[in-house]
Amino acid sequence: MRKTRIFLIPLLLLLCKSFPTLGQESWQLKGFVDTYHALRLEKPNDFMSSRTRFRGEVGRTFGNSSLFASFNASYNVLAAHRAGFELREAYLDHREEHWGFRFG
Repeated sequence: MRKTRIFLIPLLLLLCKSFPTLGQESWQLKGFVDTYHALRLEKPNDFMSSRTRFRGEVGRTFGNSSLFASFNASYNVLAAHRAGFELREAYLDHREEHWGFRFG
C-alpha cells in the first residue's frame, strides 16, 4: 500500500504535463512546521519525546484542471522508524460545463 502511494505522485505529475497549460502556470506551495520536545528535568536529563513535522500542500491549476497533493514529512529523534514521508491526499481534478472527474 505504501509503495502505491509513493508512485502516485509521479503519475499525477505526468498526467499534469499531458494537459495544455492555460491561465495560471505557477505551482502553489503552502504548509506549516510544528515541533514538540519534552526533556526530563531530573537525572538522566534526557529527551522523553522529540518530533518535528512539516505538513505541505502542493497545487497547480491549468485550464479546467487542477492537481493537488497533501503530505507530511516528519523526523522523530527517539523513534527513527516513525520518521519519514507520508502522502495524505493526492488527486487530479478536471471540470467541464456538464461533467467532471477526479482521479486520486
